[in-house]
Amino acid sequence: MSLSLFPPNPAYGNGIYRRVVRLRRLNDHAVVGAMDDDYHAMWCRLDHDGSVVTRIDGGFSRGN
Repeated sequence: MSLSLFPPNPAYGNGIYRRVVRLRRLNDHAVVGAMDDDYHAMWCRLDHDGSVVTRIDGGFSRGN
């Protein structure tokens, strides 16, 4: 898909847009990342054995 299919947003650069990214260590073999902004809320969990990712899970808490 080409980005040319999406017209420019005339309001881009005006106003306030909020985004936060959080990374949290659950234990010695798991981390969770979460990203929330004005339109989305999503998360991803990575489990590992110290050198290799052994499991990935993720989802949306909110989305448009």
